[in-house]
Amino acid sequence: MLGLGVDVVAVARWRRLLRSYGERVAGRVFAPEELAQCRGPRAPEQLAARWAGKEAVAKALGCRPGSWRDVVIQRDPDGVPRVLLRGAWREAARARGVTSCHVSLSHEKTVAVAVVLAVAGDAVGGDAVAHGALAQEAGAGAAAPAGTPGVVEEK
Repeated sequence: MLGLGVDVVAVARWRRLLRSYGERVAGRVFAPEELAQCRGPRAPEQLAARWAGKEAVAKALGCRPGSWRDVVIQRDPDGVPRVLLRGAWREAARARGVTSCHVSLSHEKTVAVAVVLAVAGDAVGGDAVAHGALAQEAGAGAAAPAGTPGVVEEK
């Protein structure tokens, strides 16, 4: 383990932001693939949880190196939340020796919480590259493969 990050977000904040500014505000901090997974009446809760996830990633890494849109929190095909890091975030993670990030999200009507564990080296069990945790050849919008705890993505 290299770092641990936790963040709690009031859902009401995201509800107010969406009501006042619509998706314009969400598009400034969320990647298109995240927004695609956060639709409907529960969108404020889902976005609040993802925002908490982004903040928890920053805390686990100990830095905020680039655009929030380059920290992607999305569900894989099995519904498991995954972290994909791009650009300056990916470079900062690599510079710190991070090979994967595990994320857990939870939300209710009023609060969302996220916990992120940044893992260094082969702490995920065996060769991190062989498990796909260091480099993922997924295209934009593609989810990490099932079983991949978190991805420092190649872009």
